[in-house]
Amino acid sequence: MASDQFDEPDETIGIRLNPRDIIGHLVMVWATDYIPHSPTRHTKPGKPSDVIVVDVVDLDQVDELGQPGLLARQVWWRQVKLIMALKGRIGKPTPILAKMGQGKATQGLPPFELFSMTSDAGCVQRANAWLTAHPDFTPSARGEQNGEQPHWGDQEEQPAWSKANPNPQPEVYSPPAVAPQETMLERMARQAAQGASRLPTRPDQQTAPF
Repeated sequence: MASDQFDEPDETIGIRLNPRDIIGHLVMVWATDYIPHSPTRHTKPGKPSDVIVVDVVDLDQVDELGQPGLLARQVWWRQVKLIMALKGRIGKPTPILAKMGQGKATQGLPPFELFSMTSDAGCVQRANAWLTAHPDFTPSARGEQNGEQPHWGDQEEQPAWSKANPNPQPEVYSPPAVAPQETMLERMARQAAQGASRLPTRPDQQTAPF
């Protein structure tokens, strides 16, 4: 069975809003972070695999209380057009109000795109209704990656140990010292000396008792 029939696991923790699953939905989108390279099995050598991280409110779905507007935080989108549209808006407090759609295909599948709905009074009214109902909502701060280690954009923070020792040297294994082997002649001489030390001394060789 061909492996391209299957998707990679979604990095998003919690509610997922995959662009292909919300085509035609009215959404509010806050761009919260950008990851320059997070490779998957589809990543080609030498080619970056970047990600835009977003908070999304899908106004065509309901939340866990059955109210209009399903909020999904820290969603990873890898689609090129979406990254291009949102990368310059990272950290801005006002969202994009748009419908998820697909543009014209130049090669392969049609790209996912966000089509602005700010000129539609009905869409604006729905968005304002959600914002009014959630006055305490704030977009995720940059670097909040669902409890995981934060991504630092183009300049990734080095861990403390690498700052203290930027060029660590590998430990060199030293085998334990081995005592030199005793030759046969040395062993015979030692045994003879040990035997001689156990022999009684002659009276004329005894030392004085003082």
